Amino acid sequence: MTVEELKEEIADILGVSVDQITPDAGSETLAEWDSMANLRIISLLDEANDEPLEADESAALVNFAAVLELARKRGLVDG
Repeated sequence: MTVEELKEEIADILGVSVDQITPDAGSETLAEWDSMANLRIISLLDEANDEPLEADESAALVNFAAVLELARKRGLVDG
């Protein structure tokens, strides 16, 4: 998937516009990024990957920059 597709997926999970998905968009900046949304984001990454995320990886997903970094590390995002 591309970075833009990842942004769109997360925006859909959160119910916000793609424009709101900035690097610092996360639980501290968006009320919609609550624990349930975080679980859905983890599930999104799990489904795109052959291996489930480690607990420390899941815990680190506090904003879009962290999600993108992990997605790149796991080879889930092009570019």
